[in-house]
Amino acid sequence: MSTVRVLITDDEPAGRASVRALLARDARAEIVAECATGPETVRAIHDHHPDLLFLDVQLPGQSGIAALNEVPEDIRPIVIFVTAHDAHALQSFDFETADYLLKPYSDARFRKALDRGIARLDRGRVTDLRRQLRDIAEGLGDGAEVAATRPTAERLPVRIGGGVRLIDLDEVIWIEAVRDYARLHTRSGEYLLRTTMAALEERLDPRRFARIHRSTIANIAFVSELHGADAGESDVVLRTGKRLRASERGRRVLLRALHVDT
Repeated sequence: MSTVRVLITDDEPAGRASVRALLARDARAEIVAECATGPETVRAIHDHHPDLLFLDVQLPGQSGIAALNEVPEDIRPIVIFVTAHDAHALQSFDFETADYLLKPYSDARFRKALDRGIARLDRGRVTDLRRQLRDIAEGLGDGAEVAATRPTAERLPVRIGGGVRLIDLDEVIWIEAVRDYARLHTRSGEYLLRTTMAALEERLDPRRFARIHRSTIANIAFVSELHGADAGESDVVLRTGKRLRASERGRRVLLRALHVDT
């Protein structure tokens, strides 16, 4: 098992000490540097090339998010934001964000965030392979293998009142386009996420979600039946009983994801 190189940024010594102590319990992590400001963080990323960054959002002079914007994408680490406020949660997901830890957090919650960060890193380590597959796919005319290896989201941030809730993708049953938003239909209710379907499709694992129509994405795990002719639109029946329309292309995408020969 390779070691994960970790950078810690927090303007409060106690905050850095807390993260340091928890990381010391995990043999997977190696702390390469600690920082107290945004500019220090930018320099440390260039100097140490960390794999994972525990980053406080509110820093003196320059926010953690502003600091990340100064780091080229090709060397930007996977980020776990650590903060006492949730106001920047949605903005943080513009980056390779593995989790958003709200202070105070428990040891178990920290470990879960670290696990998510390492899992995201493992997916990111296929970048070179993905590029090779892209070159191959361009020659073959089929990008399915490439799509299966791209980094994907594990949770989606939605606004709830004055705060933010992170929705686990396993809870999402299906998604529909609503003007400039995507409505998430989940086990616990419906939520609006400000994004386009195209952008959302890029963030979802194609092995778990299929865009069956221009305005509809379905969680493959909830699909129970598919009805319709071999050509044209079809009906997709979910385990909840909900019926969705699938375009001809969406039908092919769904059948391919279900490993059904067409």
